Amino acid sequence: MAKLPFSIIITLILSSFYLTAQDYSNFNCPVEVNGRQLAFPWTGGFNSPQFSSGDMDGDGKEELFVFDRGGNVPMIFERSTSGGNSNFIYRPDMKANLPDSLESWALLRDYNEDDIADLFVAPTFGNVPGVQLYEGSIENGKPTYTIKRMGNSTGPFQIIWYRFGSSWVNVTIPTSDIPEIIDVDGDSDLDILSFDLEGSQVTYYKNLQKEQDLPNDTMVYEATDFCFGKFKESGLSGEIFLSDADDQCASKLNDDELVIRGGAHAGSTIMCFDNDNDGDLEMLLGDLSGTNVVYLENGGSSERNHYTEVSYAFPDYDVPVDLDIFLGSFNVDVDNDGLKDIITAPNSINSVQNVDNIWLYKNTDNEDTRFRFIQEDFLQEETLDFGSNSVPVFIDEDADGLMDLLVASSGHYSDSAEEIIFLALFRNVGTEFNPSFKLEDLDYLNFREYSGSSDDPSPAAGDLDGDGDIDILIADTNELLYYFENTAGPDSPMAFASPVVGYMGINPGVRGFPAIVDINADGLNDIVMGDYKVNGNFQDPNVTTWGSLAYYQNQGEIGEPFFNGDESVAPNIPNLGQIRTQLGKSNAELNNSSPNFIKVEGELQVLIGSEAGKIKRYAIDCKNLSSKFEVLDSIVGNIDEGKLSTLASYDIDRDGFLELVVGNLRGGLSFYNTDIMSEFSDTEDLNPELTVTVYPNPTSDKICLDIPDEIMITSMRIIGNEGKVLQEYERAYETIDLSDYPTGVYFLELTTREKSITKKVLKL
Repeated sequence: MAKLPFSIIITLILSSFYLTAQDYSNFNCPVEVNGRQLAFPWTGGFNSPQFSSGDMDGDGKEELFVFDRGGNVPMIFERSTSGGNSNFIYRPDMKANLPDSLESWALLRDYNEDDIADLFVAPTFGNVPGVQLYEGSIENGKPTYTIKRMGNSTGPFQIIWYRFGSSWVNVTIPTSDIPEIIDVDGDSDLDILSFDLEGSQVTYYKNLQKEQDLPNDTMVYEATDFCFGKFKESGLSGEIFLSDADDQCASKLNDDELVIRGGAHAGSTIMCFDNDNDGDLEMLLGDLSGTNVVYLENGGSSERNHYTEVSYAFPDYDVPVDLDIFLGSFNVDVDNDGLKDIITAPNSINSVQNVDNIWLYKNTDNEDTRFRFIQEDFLQEETLDFGSNSVPVFIDEDADGLMDLLVASSGHYSDSAEEIIFLALFRNVGTEFNPSFKLEDLDYLNFREYSGSSDDPSPAAGDLDGDGDIDILIADTNELLYYFENTAGPDSPMAFASPVVGYMGINPGVRGFPAIVDINADGLNDIVMGDYKVNGNFQDPNVTTWGSLAYYQNQGEIGEPFFNGDESVAPNIPNLGQIRTQLGKSNAELNNSSPNFIKVEGELQVLIGSEAGKIKRYAIDCKNLSSKFEVLDSIVGNIDEGKLSTLASYDIDRDGFLELVVGNLRGGLSFYNTDIMSEFSDTEDLNPELTVTVYPNPTSDKICLDIPDEIMITSMRIIGNEGKVLQEYERAYETIDLSDYPTGVYFLELTTREKSITKKVLKL
């Protein structure tokens, strides 16, 4: 048998190690806020969530399914015991089984009565205002979803169709809305209620599955009523017009309103439930312009639905809903007591109340006062949610050797209060192998005071002036760049001078995301600015590139950084590496770019978050910064936390691989393991003048140390992957034997009089 060359054996071993050692699973890290440990801190936050429930994994228990329109992000929560918030377990791993993309609205229902939840969603293609169905099933012990067409076997889209005369027409759901999918007539199949495209009347799409004795996996719909409940909704004020007759539509909507509407749909949400246990459905409505929920009492029957009473302040016997803006309501059993409760949250994407915006009403089973207000922060009280537009960065703020976490936020928004931006500092109170964060400061650097002049802050950390400590840059959407110089000195808790506003005349652009990194390897840290757009599209010179990086070269010296604020003047480069986060060709796409620089096997790379949410990874050609950089990964780890992804990376648990914190539009954070072997974070010195070299690395037996004369090592330790000290030395050795250690990642810690130096070693 022929022997493989040694180099190939090493490659195969390394490849196997990389594949098995780490993945892009969620990183579990405790977080304490106001003396209480959060149950699920890393959900990514909530802005415009929708709620439904069903058994998604076939274990006989219903999961809580949350779809946030603010970023089009699904979240799944599993019940651990009966009870409220703290008795849910966040299950991000289950997201991998869902359809690739969801948009606008998504609701769990069991359409075929197999006790496995199916998904009714807005179509993700063709801009069709309709309904798409994914049938849920369990295959090899895991849930899977298969798209199902209902009606019109030759139609252009796999959606739900119905017969209208001799033609097939799509069941129509305006994408701005949330429909109701429920058994209206009591025959146990699922009907659909949705506002028409003009937004004044509700259409009833009756499911004829039971009437025609069809198989459980087949639905036939018929539009049996274009004015369900015989009411109309005003598109101007949200006013409801009722009809005196159960066979005649309300007629008070006047012609002037229809002219003003211009045929455009105003926006509405529907939720139905039998509030008085009489067999027909009452209705809750949310309107585009409303901060309330409208209640309609059904005075008819399940066959002749007729709404005869209206209340504009539901529930008028308790704390009425009052939230910004365009609300959706959802009927789910939150506490697992067999009674369906009500959750209300914003449905709009923009200008919505972004904290304390999930109101929970418990079902008391009392017919006269059925729903009792419980809280305004359901699920939110157990997660990190800073409002909107969260941007993380790792810093060792207190110089204890543990990376802390700094998070910028666009602030808490509501129509009745001024939006206040801020920086939040989370202290790492864990260990170097088991991190744990505690909220330390909700107004770090006193940045709230700039709320009147700045929006959407985005911080970066790095040694900009070369004095050995970490400085901070903050860009905003008002085209300002703040420079906070750290005056503490190396290895000291951070202390900052008053900020320089408009630093060096650098314009961050519409939405700048800065990074501090020595791109050209000259020993001086430069500034790279992610931007909404940069002129000069190298794919098409006649079109503007969107989602690029601008490079500002540090032309000063150690202690005296200097930058030319004009990105177009050399040696600056307006489009570093011809990078673009834009997915298509349209300039109307969302294309911000948020860079995070890493070093892998001695080579500089950049991870880039985007407005679309996907994360790209590029190799950096430091010798030719104007060349087109190689795309290493177009969707890193299949991570998608929704729109406006922002990034911070560090090997926070010393396992030899980078962990990745991801911010997003929704204002929360997500935490991931990665398969990227760590070398440094972007807040460390990329080009230290003096360094200890360890070789060969990886090794099968011994490692050698090349220690400059200027570095005086006083002691050394070998530490295992779990943090256990395996060997201690009272002086420096040039050779260390690892042959008796099993395969894995180890850390060589070298202590000097001033600090510790840690080197990661891979033992084969």
